[in-house]
Amino acid sequence: MSIWAKLIGRTFPARAAASSEAIFAKRNAAALALLSSESNKQFVRESLRRLEAAGLRIRPDLDRELIVTRFMTSFADFYDGDKFANYISGAARDGTNAFDLLMLWSLACETDAFDGFDDIGDILPRLSSLDDEQLSDLLEAHSFSIFENAMEICIVDEHAPGEYLPQHVGELESLACGDLVVQSVTESHRQDRLIGHVVLADGHSGDIEISDEKRPDLTPFFEAMNALVAHLRKGRFAVALANNEEHLIAVYLRPHEESAFRDWADRQYCAGGPFPVDWFE
Repeated sequence: MSIWAKLIGRTFPARAAASSEAIFAKRNAAALALLSSESNKQFVRESLRRLEAAGLRIRPDLDRELIVTRFMTSFADFYDGDKFANYISGAARDGTNAFDLLMLWSLACETDAFDGFDDIGDILPRLSSLDDEQLSDLLEAHSFSIFENAMEICIVDEHAPGEYLPQHVGELESLACGDLVVQSVTESHRQDRLIGHVVLADGHSGDIEISDEKRPDLTPFFEAMNALVAHLRKGRFAVALANNEEHLIAVYLRPHEESAFRDWADRQYCAGGPFPVDWFE
C-alpha cells in the first residue's frame, strides 16, 4: 500500500490574492496581538515541551522564544487574537493533541513567517542590539525545521536527472545527526523506474527502486533506507502526515525515542481521524 493510501490528505480553502504589503501588514498586526498575551505564548511553550517528550529533538542552537514568535506569526494567518484566545481556552485546551499537530506541521518545514516582519525587536528586545546582518542570519536559521530529527520533505520530482534520490538520501542523512554517514549516492533511469545505489562510509550498500513519475510513492525508498541502516542499530525512519499532498514529514528516531513517538502519535487526531504514521513494518 502506498504512503498516500495510508496517510490521509488534507485540503484547505483557497484564498483571494492580495498584495504582499497587505498580507504582511495584516499578518504583523495579528501576530503582535497574539504575542501580546503571555497565556498564548505559554500555551505554545507547553506544546513544544510535549513534542520534545515525544522524541522530537529541537536544535540546541535555536532561541526558544524566537521559535514561539515564529509559530505565532505563522498562526496569525489563520487566527486573530480573540479567536486564538477562545481556541486555547476551549477546544485546544481540552484536546491539546490537535494543537501539537499544528505545531509539528508548522515547525518541521521552512517558513516565510519573518518576511516583512519588522517588529522582532519590540517583541524580543534583546534582539534590538543586533545589526541588520546579524538579525537576518538569526531569522534565517529559525526559518527551517526547528527539529534535528524531523523535517518536511517534498515528494515532487522536478529535479534534473540524477538528483532526486541523492537529495532525499542527503535529507535523511542530516536527520540521523551522525548516526548515518553516506559515502556516495548514484541514480540511474531504467524504463519507468529510478534506481539508486547508496554506499555508507562503513562499506555497507543498498539499492533503491521507485517509480519515475512526478509524485512517486516513496514507500520503497524509506523501506530501503531502513534496511540499509538496520545493522547500525542506532535508529530508523518513519513518515508522518504533512498538511498537503506534496510533502511528508520524515522522522528519524533512536531506539529510546521510538516508543515515546509512537505513544504521542497514537494520541493525535486530524480532520480525517487518527493521525497516521507509516513505520514501514
